[in-house]
Amino acid sequence: MRQIPGCTNWGRSSTSWLNRPFLFIWLPILTFALVTGARAGAWEAPAWADTLKSPVQLDSAARAEAAALYQKNCSVCHGQTGKGDGMMAQGMQPPPADFADDPDLPYDPIGGLYWKILTGRKPMPGWKKDLNQEQIWALAQYIKTLGPPAAPDSLKAAPPDTTRQR
Repeated sequence: MRQIPGCTNWGRSSTSWLNRPFLFIWLPILTFALVTGARAGAWEAPAWADTLKSPVQLDSAARAEAAALYQKNCSVCHGQTGKGDGMMAQGMQPPPADFADDPDLPYDPIGGLYWKILTGRKPMPGWKKDLNQEQIWALAQYIKTLGPPAAPDSLKAAPPDTTRQR
């Protein structure tokens, strides 16, 4: 059988699988897209981190220190008021979190936020080498104050009634 230049001889050779563009071009591209796409989604802390409790009380002195730490280390990306609009935020992937408008922030466990600050995720650095644990806990508590207030229990949506028959 005559082979046309530029075409592969699919299935006719023991090395025909090496000639398949899917395996060597498209499969790595698709794998990369899936892996990086998954990382760009919601950033979830591990379940064990959500159970951590802060040993730091955010009194006025600790709040002032945490605010100063936030302005020095975080505001360049997350913005002065936590809206994710800092001067370095443009073009970041994933973009910096918008604490000010995150309706889930008041309900997110403080331990998960502590873990995120401690470990980081590209492009956000982890702060475990630059800040001590007390500073990171205070910073996590301060960041929670940048978000919307938690709704009172009386205003929270009731779970749907699944016992009612139609």
